[in-house]
Amino acid sequence: MINAPTLITEQQVRVFTAAAVALPSARSPHWTGAIVSALCGIGVWMVAAAKPPAPRPHPKRRVYLENALMSREKDRL
Repeated sequence: MINAPTLITEQQVRVFTAAAVALPSARSPHWTGAIVSALCGIGVWMVAAAKPPAPRPHPKRRVYLENALMSREKDRL
């Protein structure tokens, strides 16, 4: 048995589309966003705390200070 083609009006398409689209619940808790952002902040803090501190760079000896440093060492002798 072959079904005859059915004509759907534009209004019927709007009604069925609106019924199929999920709407957000009107009573969603307002504090869930605060909890999610707090947990993300704690996670970022813990990841940053898990990293070892960066090593401090050692000061380099400057060529132009070499003569003054050597003279000071000689004076101490």
